[in-house]
Amino acid sequence: MHADIKATKSSSIARLGPNGKASLQAIAWSPGLSLAVNSTPSLVELKEILDIGDIVKAGERAHYLLGTPKVFNKKERPMIQSFLLLIDGDQKVCYGNYDDAEVSYMNAYKAAKKSGDNLLKSICLYAMGMNMRGKSKYEQALKYFDNALKTNSRYVEALIDKGTVLMTLGKNKKALESFDKALAVELTDNIARNNKGAVLIQLGKSKDALTWFDLVLHIDKSDAVAWYNKGLALLELNRYEDASSCFENAFLFKDSLPDNGKKLYQLWTALMLSQGIKLIASNDIKKADRLILDFRRLVASANSDGLGQQIEEAINDYKSRLSKGEHEHFSLFEYKMHTMQDAMVLWGALRDWVSKKWPMGRTINDVIKEGA
Repeated sequence: MHADIKATKSSSIARLGPNGKASLQAIAWSPGLSLAVNSTPSLVELKEILDIGDIVKAGERAHYLLGTPKVFNKKERPMIQSFLLLIDGDQKVCYGNYDDAEVSYMNAYKAAKKSGDNLLKSICLYAMGMNMRGKSKYEQALKYFDNALKTNSRYVEALIDKGTVLMTLGKNKKALESFDKALAVELTDNIARNNKGAVLIQLGKSKDALTWFDLVLHIDKSDAVAWYNKGLALLELNRYEDASSCFENAFLFKDSLPDNGKKLYQLWTALMLSQGIKLIASNDIKKADRLILDFRRLVASANSDGLGQQIEEAINDYKSRLSKGEHEHFSLFEYKMHTMQDAMVLWGALRDWVSKKWPMGRTINDVIKEGA
């Protein structure tokens, strides 16, 4: 019986909605604002800047337009002012200035309230909730999300982000309800699909979770979060080889993981050690060597990402849970890993020497003939 892989502390990953995108959501959700933006040249230009993701330039432009309110239709002025303040808040969020962003979003809400546009009000409330989430003030964030949903019960983004906050607070059943409501509005939303699967794992329903990750990966094979979560679900179901394949796929796209791959490195390390010891114990040396090469690649990547210490901690944690009979196999695993590393260094040195000493144009056959 090998050390329990699942004793390694790890959890599923919920994909968070993007903070600092309230202004674009305002255009998408509010028909009145959308009409005003698309019929005003200066706002059309501003929207184009937002669409390409240049929030700095958009913020500067919005700040200028806030100083020239009289150029806008008097009836639409409060609504446009709210939109411009949302952009101002979004820019501050991108710089991590949550306190200043809070002021901008609050003023945006006041202007939206004055305009009478309830959908725009819900966007402002959602933005304040996201801002509170950024400050780790989760209970306050929930209050803002709930108020946004009172105005717009079909607000998918608010439902999803409410669910992620509930997961953070360990309220998984309520989080599942929130994700289900989001999927009832938009069944094809991949963030909601992934998050439903993630919370199902937390609720001990890993088999059910697999369906949702497969739906995500059917659309996007490069979704590292879905691959990681699927691997975790398979691990919970004791399907170790399938889990390893999923972690391999997550590794290919690890740059998009929200935690820089920290959970992936920890969990995959425990799984590879377990499988490596099992192969050594069964005397399947060829497969063990291939796995050790993969493990060395994992370690090298973790070191380059500044997470080498995480791998070391994962190894020590796993090692501490080995039975007496497993220590011999683990020692052989470590020995082969270091031997393989020495061989790789030697081959690297030989390659460098050949590149410097081997005359251009000469082949191996030339050298053999000379030697003969």
